[in-house]
Amino acid sequence: SGGILFVYSEDLKYQGTTIYFDNVGGKLSSAVFETLQIGAKVVVCGQIDQYDTDKPYPQPLNHKDTQLLQTKHVDRRRYLVLEYLEELEQAQKDLRNWYTNGLLEAKESVEVGLENLPKAFIGMMEGKNI
Repeated sequence: SGGILFVYSEDLKYQGTTIYFDNVGGKLSSAVFETLQIGAKVVVCGQIDQYDTDKPYPQPLNHKDTQLLQTKHVDRRRYLVLEYLEELEQAQKDLRNWYTNGLLEAKESVEVGLENLPKAFIGMMEGKNI
Protein backbone atom coordinates (compact mmCIF):
# COMPACT_ATOMS: atom_id res chain seq x y z
CA SER A 1 0.00 0.00 0.00
CA GLY A 2 1.27 3.47 -0.80
CA GLY A 3 4.45 2.20 -2.45
CA ILE A 4 6.08 1.62 0.94
CA LEU A 5 7.77 -1.74 1.37
CA PHE A 6 8.93 -2.85 4.80
CA VAL A 7 10.78 -6.12 5.21
CA TYR A 8 10.89 -7.31 8.80
CA SER A 9 14.24 -8.69 9.88
CA GLU A 10 15.52 -9.87 13.25
CA ASP A 11 18.63 -7.75 12.55
CA LEU A 12 16.55 -4.58 12.82
CA LYS A 13 16.02 -5.22 16.51
CA TYR A 14 19.69 -4.41 17.02
CA GLN A 15 20.03 -1.47 14.64
CA GLY A 16 16.57 -0.09 15.18
CA THR A 17 14.17 1.82 13.00
CA THR A 18 14.27 5.61 13.32
CA ILE A 19 11.32 6.63 11.10
CA TYR A 20 8.27 4.59 10.14
CA PHE A 21 5.65 5.81 7.66
CA ASP A 22 2.66 3.84 8.92
CA ASN A 23 0.02 3.45 6.26
CA VAL A 24 -0.83 -0.15 7.13
CA GLY A 25 -1.60 -0.54 10.85
CA GLY A 26 -2.42 -3.78 12.62
CA LYS A 27 0.05 -6.64 13.01
CA LEU A 28 2.61 -5.22 10.59
CA SER A 29 2.83 -1.96 12.51
CA SER A 30 3.09 -3.84 15.80
CA ALA A 31 6.05 -5.78 14.38
CA VAL A 32 7.73 -2.54 13.28
CA PHE A 33 7.13 -0.96 16.70
CA GLU A 34 9.31 -3.71 18.20
CA THR A 35 12.24 -2.44 16.08
CA LEU A 36 11.92 1.27 16.88
CA GLN A 37 14.85 3.10 18.42
CA ILE A 38 14.37 5.35 21.42
CA GLY A 39 13.02 8.69 20.18
CA ALA A 40 11.88 7.28 16.83
CA LYS A 41 9.21 9.00 14.74
CA VAL A 42 6.05 7.33 13.44
CA VAL A 43 3.97 9.11 10.80
CA VAL A 44 0.40 7.76 10.62
CA CYS A 45 -1.07 8.33 7.16
CA GLY A 46 -3.82 5.83 6.51
CA GLN A 47 -4.40 2.45 8.11
CA ILE A 48 -5.35 0.08 5.33
CA ASP A 49 -6.02 -2.76 7.74
CA GLN A 50 -8.90 -0.64 9.12
CA TYR A 51 -10.48 0.51 5.84
CA ASP A 52 -13.21 -2.13 5.80
CA THR A 53 -14.16 -1.76 9.47
CA ASP A 54 -16.30 0.65 11.44
CA LYS A 55 -13.46 1.44 13.88
CA PRO A 56 -12.33 5.06 14.37
CA TYR A 57 -9.29 6.39 12.49
CA PRO A 58 -6.66 6.16 13.60
CA GLN A 59 -7.63 3.21 15.72
CA PRO A 60 -6.37 3.37 19.31
CA LEU A 61 -3.32 1.18 19.84
CA ASN A 62 -3.47 -1.94 21.95
CA HIS A 63 -2.00 -1.80 25.45
CA LYS A 64 1.26 -3.55 24.51
CA ASP A 65 1.99 -1.16 21.61
CA THR A 66 1.04 1.87 23.70
CA GLN A 67 3.41 0.84 26.49
CA LEU A 68 6.20 0.08 24.03
CA LEU A 69 5.91 3.48 22.30
CA GLN A 70 5.77 5.31 25.62
CA THR A 71 8.80 3.44 26.98
CA LYS A 72 10.79 4.26 23.84
CA HIS A 73 9.61 7.91 23.80
CA VAL A 74 8.31 7.48 20.26
CA ASP A 75 6.67 10.48 18.61
CA ARG A 76 3.63 9.06 16.76
CA ARG A 77 1.58 11.62 14.87
CA ARG A 78 -1.27 11.58 12.40
CA TYR A 79 -0.45 13.28 9.11
CA LEU A 80 -3.15 15.07 7.14
CA VAL A 81 -2.09 16.60 3.82
CA LEU A 82 -4.73 19.31 4.24
CA GLU A 83 -2.68 20.73 7.14
CA TYR A 84 0.16 21.54 4.72
CA LEU A 85 -1.60 23.28 1.83
CA GLU A 86 0.72 26.31 2.07
CA GLU A 87 3.65 23.99 1.25
CA LEU A 88 1.94 22.18 -1.63
CA GLU A 89 3.38 24.24 -4.48
CA GLN A 90 6.98 23.87 -3.26
CA ALA A 91 6.48 20.17 -2.58
CA GLN A 92 5.21 19.62 -6.11
CA LYS A 93 8.24 21.45 -7.53
CA ASP A 94 10.63 19.40 -5.38
CA LEU A 95 8.97 16.09 -6.25
CA ARG A 96 8.92 16.93 -9.98
CA ASN A 97 12.62 17.85 -9.82
CA TRP A 98 13.56 14.68 -7.92
CA TYR A 99 11.59 12.54 -10.38
CA THR A 100 13.11 14.28 -13.42
CA ASN A 101 16.61 13.78 -12.00
CA GLY A 102 16.05 10.10 -11.23
CA LEU A 103 15.95 10.53 -7.46
CA LEU A 104 12.41 9.13 -7.25
CA GLU A 105 11.18 6.00 -8.96
CA ALA A 106 7.50 5.71 -9.78
CA LYS A 107 5.96 2.24 -9.53
CA GLU A 108 2.35 1.40 -10.21
CA SER A 109 -0.02 -1.48 -10.71
CA VAL A 110 -2.25 -1.19 -13.76
CA GLU A 111 -5.36 -3.20 -14.66
CA VAL A 112 -6.87 -2.44 -18.05
CA GLY A 113 -10.63 -2.45 -18.58
CA LEU A 114 -13.57 -1.69 -16.37
CA GLU A 115 -14.25 -5.42 -16.02
CA ASN A 116 -10.98 -5.63 -14.00
CA LEU A 117 -12.03 -2.97 -11.48
CA PRO A 118 -13.15 -5.49 -8.81
CA LYS A 119 -9.88 -7.42 -9.22
CA ALA A 120 -7.82 -4.22 -8.87
CA PHE A 121 -9.75 -3.04 -5.81
CA ILE A 122 -9.57 -6.40 -4.04
CA GLY A 123 -5.86 -6.61 -4.86
CA MET A 124 -5.29 -3.19 -3.34
CA MET A 125 -7.16 -4.11 -0.17
CA GLU A 126 -5.12 -7.31 0.12
CA GLY A 127 -1.81 -5.52 -0.51
CA LYS A 128 -1.16 -7.38 -3.75
CA ASN A 129 -0.45 -4.35 -5.89
CA ILE A 130 1.86 -1.41 -5.56
